[in-house]
Amino acid sequence: MIERRTNHNLSNPNGGEDRRSASRYDTGPTYVVLSWTEGETLLSVVATLRDISLSGGSALAKNAPCVGTMAWFRLQGDDTSPWVAATIVAVSKTGLLGRGPRLIRWKFPEACPYLIFKAAINGFSASQDVDDVTMPGYTRRDWRG
Repeated sequence: MIERRTNHNLSNPNGGEDRRSASRYDTGPTYVVLSWTEGETLLSVVATLRDISLSGGSALAKNAPCVGTMAWFRLQGDDTSPWVAATIVAVSKTGLLGRGPRLIRWKFPEACPYLIFKAAINGFSASQDVDDVTMPGYTRRDWRG
């Protein structure tokens, strides 16, 4: 089996060292739920987790909270996993002409619980029953940046 995990804390491709305080690891097909509030409305979206570390992560989703928003992160399909607080630090457009899913990046105010981290990198919540998180006409291939 090909090992898909990658340590993203090696060096910055633009020269110099990476500023991350914790190594990021690719996640297999792992789905998460992100929830946040806008005004008095609670919003949630299923997202495809791209990578995670003990200090942050990133995922692809149809909708995204604004930068600076406090969101809650949880593994999809595991009703016993705790909700973990996360602050949204960046949201980027992906796909052809920016019509693909949004790349959401966040940091954890406290370290991500190790059991969540471990389950995420082992692809715990890989499921065929997850709502389609792609935009019509786009495939997972279009998401790569």
